[in-house]
Amino acid sequence: MERIYRSIHARCRPADVVAAIENAARENAEFKTQEFVENIQLASARNAYYAKALAKACIDHAGLFESSSSLRIEPLKTDGLETWPDEWLYEKYIELLPVTAPAPTEPDLIRYTFGQVHVDIQETPNLISAAGSTGFRTWAAAPYLCAFIAGALGGSRQAFEQRVLAPLGHVISVLELGCGTGLVGLTWTLTQADRTRELCVTDGDPDVVTTHARANYVRNGVSTENVRFQQLRWNLDPVPASDLIIAADVSYDATVVPDLVRCLSAALRWTTRAALVAAAVRNYDTISVFEAHCRDQKLHCEIIETTETSGAAEFEDNILFKKLIAPIRIYLLTALERASP
Repeated sequence: MERIYRSIHARCRPADVVAAIENAARENAEFKTQEFVENIQLASARNAYYAKALAKACIDHAGLFESSSSLRIEPLKTDGLETWPDEWLYEKYIELLPVTAPAPTEPDLIRYTFGQVHVDIQETPNLISAAGSTGFRTWAAAPYLCAFIAGALGGSRQAFEQRVLAPLGHVISVLELGCGTGLVGLTWTLTQADRTRELCVTDGDPDVVTTHARANYVRNGVSTENVRFQQLRWNLDPVPASDLIIAADVSYDATVVPDLVRCLSAALRWTTRAALVAAAVRNYDTISVFEAHCRDQKLHCEIIETTETSGAAEFEDNILFKKLIAPIRIYLLTALERASP
């Protein structure tokens, strides 16, 4: 049931949640009503409309939650009385009946899980762009890079440790480009704190980085003592020194790719030793532009992990909880030529 609860907090489609519970019933899985209630209540506190839709989907399959279900149900016990999940679901749905659909600008609090690491992100998942920024929601390449960093994708831990961490040494400084909601930097902090001297979190939109991303760090109880939040406009502002750059979903627009790559090149030719850039390949022409500019800037550009060859189903089923609309690549960038001191 743990995977099912993770899918609920990631806002998996209610129909898919019910389908997963049906699969659990076929396996005669244990079902603790107390845990189920606690997870639905948490979802309701964060997104009442989603909880309403989920309760309705469950009620439409009420037989799953009755005492005669194939699930090994442990009822909720209060003051000596037993409550079965189907009864609780009816009451919860009635409670939520007045709830209406939220506006596209309404934020949600979504939980991403990478192995044993949970990250709560407030974002506007139904909003593609606002105030000229796409940074108010999480795009698919970000959780993919997080899963790679956290070692939550099959053999990714070995690749990350041997190809990325080992050459950098024990204590490093990290720079995040285009932080958006802050998910990637947060995951780095939660999984690599013992080997990080400083994390510099940046975005081209000052409101995104200093208000929204910072708030998500506070929300997750992460100390910001060694974290800097600042605006960084690619190819305009000086690039903060770092050992490693991390970035996700920053190469989607071919018109900004030249500035992005020049920013990466400026860092990699001086202090930065490597960069991890995760990109959803929505348009092969755009990703080809990114690769071509890397070559022009004398950057070695290697695909170190991609859903095109392995791990797509694992990522979709256990982390994203929906189908990818485009393959994702993680590039490892290094400079072919370093500047002289």
